[in-house]
Amino acid sequence: MSNNKKSLWGNRGKHHDMSLFGKRRNVRRIVRPPQPPIPVRQPIQFSEQKNEDKEVIELIVGSNFTDEDSRIKAEEEARIKAEEKARIKAEEEARIKAEEEARIQAEEEARIKAEEEARIKAEEEARIKAEEEARIKAEEEARIQAEEEARLKAEEEARIKAEEEARIQAEEEARIKAEEEARIQAEEEARIKAEEEEWQQNNLTPEEIEANKRYEEEEQETARLLALEEEQKTEPTIEEVYEEQSVSPGENLLSSNLDLKKASEEISKNPGSEEEVIEKIEEEEMENIKV
Repeated sequence: MSNNKKSLWGNRGKHHDMSLFGKRRNVRRIVRPPQPPIPVRQPIQFSEQKNEDKEVIELIVGSNFTDEDSRIKAEEEARIKAEEKARIKAEEEARIKAEEEARIQAEEEARIKAEEEARIKAEEEARIKAEEEARIKAEEEARIQAEEEARLKAEEEARIKAEEEARIQAEEEARIKAEEEARIQAEEEARIKAEEEEWQQNNLTPEEIEANKRYEEEEQETARLLALEEEQKTEPTIEEVYEEQSVSPGENLLSSNLDLKKASEEISKNPGSEEEVIEKIEEEEMENIKV
């Protein structure tokens, strides 16, 4: 049996033609491209082109030249013309190529310049943006610092004010407390003194009671004399009184120039009659006047 199994495409072996509907073939088909026809060499014929350029000779197919020299000359002219055309064409191609290269170079330079300008512009914008961000950041930091300093200052002022108020309040409380304590102490002392006086009044002899009464009267008299002295400070002087009454100073000197303070001191030192003290002071004044 053969190893070649049938398939949907029929009996096909390996290394054979694989055309869709063809049969099995053992020879491969070789397809060659069509060949151009072989040109037939024609004799060269020259003719004048135009009146403007009579020296240009064009090659045409013909057999006008029979002479060998003319043919060689025509071939030389045709060769020169072909070389001229080739040179012109080469120059034109070189010019076009140079222009293209110049255009490409100009475009490349313009592109590089544009990229450089774009890069410089981007760097400038980035620098300006960075400076603006730095400025904004610095302003924000300065604002935050100023707010922080203002807050600290306000807190410090509030603290100082609170301490001052607390100190004043403490001083006021201490003063009130001291006054209260002094008042209580004075009341206590007055109460103790009153109790002592009451005790003394209950336990004194009649002579001591009389002496205390006389001492109180002397104190009252001293206060009266001091009040009288204060009143006399606002009264007219002795000279003015003498001028008004037309009396000599020697007559009423004792009655108008009594030393009330001295009299009060004498009365307090020597408890007794007020008239005796006044007479004693008058005698001393008279002795001073005589001297």
